[in-house]
Amino acid sequence: MRRLLPILVAVMLSSAATGAQTVLLAEDFDAGIPETWTNIQLGYEGDIWEPGFGWVNSTGDVYHEWFCDFGNKYRDNILMSPPMDFTNVASALFECDQHHNFSDSIDFNAIEVSTDGGASFTVVHQVIAPGDGVSSIQVPLDDFAGEPSVQVALHFQGTVANDWSVDDIVVTAALVTVVPLKIPLGDYDGKLSLKVKNCTEGGNTAFTGKGPLTVTSQKGADFEAEGPLVVKKFGLTCDLTLALSGTIDTDGNLAGSFTSFFLCDNGFCSDATGTFTGSFQPGKITVEVDGTDVDCEGEICSVSGTFKGAGPPGPFACDAGALKAAAKLLGKATAAHGKAVKNPAWTGLADTLTKADAGFAVQYDKAVAKAAKKGGTCTNPDPAATIGGMLETEVDSVVATSTGGMDPDDPVDQTLRSGLLKAASKLMRSSLLAQARYALKPDLAKLDKKLESAEAAFTKTVDKAKAKAALMGDPSPTPDTATLVASAQAAVDATLALF
Repeated sequence: MRRLLPILVAVMLSSAATGAQTVLLAEDFDAGIPETWTNIQLGYEGDIWEPGFGWVNSTGDVYHEWFCDFGNKYRDNILMSPPMDFTNVASALFECDQHHNFSDSIDFNAIEVSTDGGASFTVVHQVIAPGDGVSSIQVPLDDFAGEPSVQVALHFQGTVANDWSVDDIVVTAALVTVVPLKIPLGDYDGKLSLKVKNCTEGGNTAFTGKGPLTVTSQKGADFEAEGPLVVKKFGLTCDLTLALSGTIDTDGNLAGSFTSFFLCDNGFCSDATGTFTGSFQPGKITVEVDGTDVDCEGEICSVSGTFKGAGPPGPFACDAGALKAAAKLLGKATAAHGKAVKNPAWTGLADTLTKADAGFAVQYDKAVAKAAKKGGTCTNPDPAATIGGMLETEVDSVVATSTGGMDPDDPVDQTLRSGLLKAASKLMRSSLLAQARYALKPDLAKLDKKLESAEAAFTKTVDKAKAKAALMGDPSPTPDTATLVASAQAAVDATLALF
């Protein structure tokens, strides 16, 4: 079984493996310009991007004409795509086909990217001397990996310029197989213990500072933090700005470089650079700095120290509770179907499923309330409509997969299929409970061990079901356990994607 990791709390090595190419955007404009695409007019408002004439490949395309329909006017028009989520993207590629008339008269044609909804744009490719006729464009978008919202755009500028037609826009991406740990942004209030040592004069000096270290950004495995800390020593009050830039690995370990700057009320200044290591666990952060070449009033010293702080609880506690609730629902519902398969006369299936749904809602509400008391949040605070029904759909899929061509009226097949559903029930429940533990305390080695144990338990339960059925006779077909595992895993994946 491949590793299953929750969307919001899994972590990624900086050199994480990537999966197959995923299509994030594909538009052929055969039905015109979709409503999800946006025309932005920065110049004269008389012309916009319009459905084209099929000059690219004889099918629908988009088109910007060369001369203003309303006279000698300057046009500055952008056609922007709907947003794409690059949070879990390792690398991405933009591709399109284009057609030009009067290409020698191009003023400005470009492919651009916005990460702020169109407030600003970055040019990633400028069309220069393409020649008249059809050609293709390929542009890497790797620089935008980790961004939650990425929109590609066609930008035309010109008065008497060129005809530009574009078609078959496709954005593909390789996704990271393990998703980054999402450190909640905000203040981590704590204490800094700092030592300045190895100075040529004055010996060693210890400082103690207090204040917030603020996590300001995170993209993928990279994060940045900065903190103004108040340091008091020798009757002086100093402001220390500590800036970190680094990465986070699979167990929440931090590493990177730091810069610092001291400013005291007597004019004494000192700055330092170096490396740091540390760790992040939900709600707390620890950083150890180690630097050299510190200027202490003309002396060159070294600096080392530790910062420990507590910060935003984030969604981890709530999501852990949600995963526990989902584990219980999937387990109970699938096991109930197994009981119904073995005993077709049993009339309690519907009532059991209703109670399982109600139990999920109650347990989820408790998780939300418990997290809220500690200032935490929840990734999906209203699960009633979006989660419960989806989980039932996943259960139905697992149940359907377990059929495998077996005769529903054959007692041997009923016994075997009931055992298979029991195994799938345990597998989904154990996997999600392991993810819930990981949400609260990321430890990839322990998570892997729990998932391996869940898989071993599945195999053991299946073997028992086969042995029990064999005592009764031969089942109609050979059960396809690989497909059942895949279906159960899909249910777990779909559940994790909600949190």
